[in-house]
Amino acid sequence: MKKKISFVLLIIGFIVLILGFIEYNKYITEQNSYGLVESEVSAVTINNGRTIVNFEFQLNGKYYFSDIYTEETFEIGDKQKIYYLKRDPSICKISLMTVYKAVIIIVIGSIISLIGFIILIKYLLYVMRIKNLKKKGLLIKATIQEVLVINKNRGKNPYKIRACYVNPRDNKLYYYLSEEEKEDLKDLVSKYNIKTIDVYLNAKNTDDYYVDIESIKR
Repeated sequence: MKKKISFVLLIIGFIVLILGFIEYNKYITEQNSYGLVESEVSAVTINNGRTIVNFEFQLNGKYYFSDIYTEETFEIGDKQKIYYLKRDPSICKISLMTVYKAVIIIVIGSIISLIGFIILIKYLLYVMRIKNLKKKGLLIKATIQEVLVINKNRGKNPYKIRACYVNPRDNKLYYYLSEEEKEDLKDLVSKYNIKTIDVYLNAKNTDDYYVDIESIKR
């Protein structure tokens, strides 16, 4: 499950990052495509409730006029710096897009990707730990004490096995708890009358163990 979640987050994060860089590219393109010029308001009209401001400016010895829809208030004769499209100065804007939107999207994408990466690393470390315990750990046959139902209303991975083992070296009883399992372990244990389960112990630290549920599946 964690593996799937990590991949989903990595994919989502990657997509969000792409969108962020696309937005950043739009910002850079717009910045490079427009120039800034001082203009004067020559007319202000209202069309269907929208304000249209006509700006007049001189560029390279030529006069240009541009109508811009705006919610800002202007009066005839006002001076205003506007952005003109370099390939067609008659197309103008009062303001250009900012970089903040792109930065926010990139930051969000980075955070999502980082979370997915961390989950994936933790999952891989967990897998490596289990493989190492199975390869180098001590194998014991622990007695199944009970099957616990964990958060059954959640509907996912509700079962755990608790097993016990008497260590002949110190004659003490030790308990081991398995990871959560979505399969009905109660039914499995009772159906096949399973009494023991494989448990792998770290020889240097017996608190580090793995209850192998796969060992009782048939």
